[in-house]
Amino acid sequence: MAKLVVVINTCFDCDKRFVQPQKLRIHLKNQHLITIPERKKARRHNNYSFTYVKTTTSHESVEEQFGCPACLEHFAMKHELKRHYYSDHAETLPATESRPQCLNSGSERSVVYKQEKEATSGDSESEKQQKVTIKDDVRIQQLEQNGKQIKRRTTSIDSIENELLNPSSISFLPPDPQNCFKIQSLDVNIAFYNFQQSILNNKWKLTLEDHMHSAMALHSILFLSPEQHIYNDISPFFDQTMYTTIINTIEGKYGFKRPLFPMDTITKILNIIQDVLRKSISRDKSIVLLLSLDIPAQEIRFVKMIVQLMNKLPWNPISDNTNESELGTRYIDPFLCGLFDDPDQGMYLRWTNEITMEARKNDDLANKSRPDICITSLCGSRFSTSHGFGEVKSAAHDSNHFLLCKDLLRVATFCKDALDTQNMKAVLGIQVVGRTICFYILLLPAKGLYIFLELGKINIPSSLQDLTKLVMDAPLLLLIIDAFGRLCVPSTGVSSPDRHRPTISKSRFNQIFSLSQNRKRLCPLQRN
Repeated sequence: MAKLVVVINTCFDCDKRFVQPQKLRIHLKNQHLITIPERKKARRHNNYSFTYVKTTTSHESVEEQFGCPACLEHFAMKHELKRHYYSDHAETLPATESRPQCLNSGSERSVVYKQEKEATSGDSESEKQQKVTIKDDVRIQQLEQNGKQIKRRTTSIDSIENELLNPSSISFLPPDPQNCFKIQSLDVNIAFYNFQQSILNNKWKLTLEDHMHSAMALHSILFLSPEQHIYNDISPFFDQTMYTTIINTIEGKYGFKRPLFPMDTITKILNIIQDVLRKSISRDKSIVLLLSLDIPAQEIRFVKMIVQLMNKLPWNPISDNTNESELGTRYIDPFLCGLFDDPDQGMYLRWTNEITMEARKNDDLANKSRPDICITSLCGSRFSTSHGFGEVKSAAHDSNHFLLCKDLLRVATFCKDALDTQNMKAVLGIQVVGRTICFYILLLPAKGLYIFLELGKINIPSSLQDLTKLVMDAPLLLLIIDAFGRLCVPSTGVSSPDRHRPTISKSRFNQIFSLSQNRKRLCPLQRN
């Protein structure tokens, strides 16, 4: 485990401490004529050896080290820091060091005292009273400053205590041997349970960006996405072979296979788009031609999506940054509505931003958040069943890993709550970042084991010029359409609440996970 370290800013010549490194640099320049060069790297980042914390007081688990004001090195002893600085940063030292002379001897202090006494002996009473008042003001300021330091120290102690993981805040039910998901000799339920238990063995709270699998596991969800086994939290329990085998088994069990898209249909669609780009035909004419194609029902949904985008996409990419509202209306809504919105079948893609129907009907549900998108079926004049949920963020948030992980976790818990309360076979999850859409599906293959599987990613074209690229993604889109129509429906079997596991509340989740954010942390949703 990495050592917890607080880096303190101390002058290696006069032992004076500073809260901020910038003040230490100013002090060195003004008092010791040492000009500090600018750092090439401005911040220290957590690594396998050290985890950096901020505190102004001592703590048994946190080691104080002296930080170099000119680079990112730090040392356990101050003389080591001084040796390092005089060796590695000698060019910043003055040619002839000028140091302030201290009054050390008693005779020197006596002379100063006599001089001060002589200087004040001729003062009037009002002048003496004024000096006494000034001294009193200085004492008051010192007391106020001491009080603020004590308050900061108390706050710092509290902040460190708040980062301690509370293992008693949550517990996991052991797997049922009679209802487990097994792949040859591998019992996935037992491996997943061991993974869950390992979360509670940590002393310090976990960070969301690099512990996404652990965050899902708190809700009894096994997150499956290609190339995500490499993360430290899950790799000791599911190695690459096991992880890939589980994905392949789930895909085979539920029939996730990319169908063949007839080449003649692809050719017809591409020819129509090319005619529009050459301006041989208008957009309206192209829409008529696309809708007149004689193709199966699932392929019709794909063509409807092309039609919707044909109506909305600009001729050339828009250079300005697109906000969430325009992103939704110009790109996301036409694309998703073409795939899932079908009023004739009572299916509606809605931009809700309201508490889910499941949460309104069931006060016991911990998740009271509001999804951006909900795919809901209509029964009579009322919306009755949720078949999918989505969260949308503009491309400006692409590097905010904490926010993206938080959104994906919300999508997964929305899907889980819908599956539990509505007795669904599966529920579709959608995460949108800019014009990139990632599709997931939540399943319950065994008692107490939810699977959140990534189906694939699609990039929505930025203009009509790129629309032909989307046609080449037709097999993946047909897979998603098939999975949604076939699995994201109410189960015909009897509901079995004993197979379900609760979604933990936000307050309990925060006992395990830290609220700290850092864009430099390794993240499974990193897109660059």
